[in-house]
Amino acid sequence: MVNGDFNEILHPSETSKQAIIRSTSAMRVFGECLADTSLFDLLFQGPCFTWSNHQEIDPIGKKLDRCLVNGNWINVFPTSHCSFKAPEFSDHAPCIINIFTKPPDFGTRPFKFFNLLTKHPSFLDTVKAAWVEAGEKASTLCAFAFKLKLLKRPLKSLCKANYSEIEKESLRENWVLLRLAEESFFRQRSRIKWLAEGDFNTAFFHMTMKMRNGINAVKYLVRPDGSRVESAKDIHTYVVEYFEGILGSVKGQFCPQLHKFLESLNMPICSQTQQGLLLAPITLEIIKEVLSGMP
Repeated sequence: MVNGDFNEILHPSETSKQAIIRSTSAMRVFGECLADTSLFDLLFQGPCFTWSNHQEIDPIGKKLDRCLVNGNWINVFPTSHCSFKAPEFSDHAPCIINIFTKPPDFGTRPFKFFNLLTKHPSFLDTVKAAWVEAGEKASTLCAFAFKLKLLKRPLKSLCKANYSEIEKESLRENWVLLRLAEESFFRQRSRIKWLAEGDFNTAFFHMTMKMRNGINAVKYLVRPDGSRVESAKDIHTYVVEYFEGILGSVKGQFCPQLHKFLESLNMPICSQTQQGLLLAPITLEIIKEVLSGMP
């Protein structure tokens, strides 16, 4: 745990500008120290500010307390996180470090499309066969979405049959193909865009993927009455009920002044030139130019 106010390194004789420059310099040095030692904040939950002056007039809150870990910690405890609680007798928020978080054991896993499939020789034939089997040409977004949905099963089968347990494959003739597929898989999972796909750094991808899984995991939800929903099944049920309550019913009352209020808003409007661009026909050259310009 690290506790220190790097924003309050002030001297009585300093002006506000000098104090800001001094504080900024101290934060920069602190950031460089963390970078040199390969330390970073462990995923945390709770209040953003861990210290307050407990003053009703001119209250101040700051993030002073941190739980710093390194890559070795994440490798050993990939699902760990810390929770800051409400302070009681101290002006600092207490922190509890959770070494292990139980993985989700409820619900089905969502379908994910991995880029490595596009490099398999049977990819295009598999997509074409499933697309034709799905029926006639899709002329509406609804029909298009339905045909896309029918692609999931054959793509999952193709992935499972050819890329399941990549690490255990030992055939020399498939080594290059499997190695590139494995790296592409972890590259997409870890969302690392600043590493070239040719850099075989699978161990780094593994660690980054574990970190992202820990960050994206829902540890608990808080009900309006302040109670927690913690088990995976209860979280699933609570989320469904919450959104059904929003999307499945009409709430609120009609406001007679709503029309005038909307008219009074200064909303941005497209210029004549922009409207002309939006109405211009979309050509194959425009599509190719946009796709080529994407990351």
